[in-house]
Amino acid sequence: MSVFELRGTETFLWGATDGSDATLGNLTVFMPDDNENILSMEKFDGMLTSVECTPQSMTLQFEDDSSFAYAQRTWDWVNGADNHTFLMVAGKGDCGSNKYRIPYLVSSITYDETRNIARLKATAGSWKDLAHTYELRVGSVPMSSDLGLRRRDWTRDAFVDMSADFSFKSKVKTGPVSGELVCDPCFTAGKMRFEFVIKTKFKVPVGVKFRLAPDGVKARAGLKLTVASEYKSKTDLFKESIAEIPLAGISIPPDILTMGPVLDVQLGAEISAFEGAVSVLTGATATLPGNAVLEADLFDPSNNKFSSWAPSIVADDFKMQAKLSLSAKMFLEPALKLKVEALGQGLESGIGLKMPYVDVKAESIVAQGGGACKNDDPYEAALKVTSSWGFDIKFTAGNTRDKKPVDVTIGSASFPIGEPLCFPYDRKSPGHPSSLPAKPTSTSAGGSKSTPSGSHEGGDSCTVKTTGKTGTCKSTTLCKNSGGESTPGYCPDDPKNVQVSPLCPLCIAGTDGLEVLYFHPIKTAKPAQRVYGR
Repeated sequence: MSVFELRGTETFLWGATDGSDATLGNLTVFMPDDNENILSMEKFDGMLTSVECTPQSMTLQFEDDSSFAYAQRTWDWVNGADNHTFLMVAGKGDCGSNKYRIPYLVSSITYDETRNIARLKATAGSWKDLAHTYELRVGSVPMSSDLGLRRRDWTRDAFVDMSADFSFKSKVKTGPVSGELVCDPCFTAGKMRFEFVIKTKFKVPVGVKFRLAPDGVKARAGLKLTVASEYKSKTDLFKESIAEIPLAGISIPPDILTMGPVLDVQLGAEISAFEGAVSVLTGATATLPGNAVLEADLFDPSNNKFSSWAPSIVADDFKMQAKLSLSAKMFLEPALKLKVEALGQGLESGIGLKMPYVDVKAESIVAQGGGACKNDDPYEAALKVTSSWGFDIKFTAGNTRDKKPVDVTIGSASFPIGEPLCFPYDRKSPGHPSSLPAKPTSTSAGGSKSTPSGSHEGGDSCTVKTTGKTGTCKSTTLCKNSGGESTPGYCPDDPKNVQVSPLCPLCIAGTDGLEVLYFHPIKTAKPAQRVYGR
């Protein structure tokens, strides 16, 4: 007959919605005061012949005398003092057609001993109003510190399916930078398992913990960036939200839990100041390891734990077309955002997965007399390109009731894509002096001044067909140093505009020409496929 005993605590389980016997949520309600108790009607299912419920009362008829007598003797505690109450929780269908559990606050009871009937003065209420002290657990993400502990009563993980396709093309326009940014193919896959625990005491939160673990989570980005810019002394950032995808949520009705996840995907590029044009084509797939795990304690951040969040990155071939020095970063940033309302308490969390991103730096190298790429090469100028893939993963979580949020970086690193690449140009002609300006010489005043070489001396010459003007082959920087003027957008390989010698990838005019045409042809690096982050 212990099923009729009033209790100081009671645990309620909520099953998964997939029709299985798995348990998703675990709510333990505490009644810490001496004048309150709790009891679940589900404990004595089958021992009643009838139940009638109204918003203000419950009428229970027992099937035998012994059950009725035991319940009367135990429950009569509520009549012993005006402030004695207990929660009677009616299970699904206990009150006839109720679809969900309903808590009733019982303040007094009368009995019909001849018919084995107990009439409870009981007011139906909401969980968030009547359950003032509780611990709610949803989902399960075991940590290493949990080994040897009982796994409570749940048997199923809670998760959010992150699978989504968001291939995208966007026009880039920010400050002096304009062009196009493409992500195709562009998608995420896999699931994010989670667990959260909310503890309250007399409706005041005393603990909020959140755990997160990936299950086959990956992000694929095939990126292409084509931009042109007028020179500015700053770095410009283009960032656009390309998708906000509502994902399947979780709810425990009627008002236990509501969770609405959203996948917010951003695509962006960070481009340094430059004058000219650049095109980068590459791609990668980043996959989070299956043993990654995070635990965030909103009330005590010193207890935060995380491990193994470095993804493996499988990089595609890398192709680049550039005309001068620049720095560019392209990134895909899917962010999983969760908003939870549980028994009147709010919890917001999110994990931003900036993965993968590619960082490209192109640097113009000048070497008078040759050796721009190697010590013994004949080139006086070259474009040196270094590139890397990387990731940056951040987790945020906060109580929507004015609790300071947790904001922590749980993974950040970058990996080079092969060896640096060097694309030489401005080759020195045998028997001719260098086409680079002479080094500065000291003046009598102890200062220095630049003494440029003649603009038409040395190097390979080329002629602009439309104007007939001639010049020597130099880099754009050297053109300016020798008094020339740079005009972007012309291609010396185009016979309509320029007749150029085979050794002349860049064409400039001297101080008397003032019209400059230049072009750096596409250079393609195809390193073997590499895997980073293992």
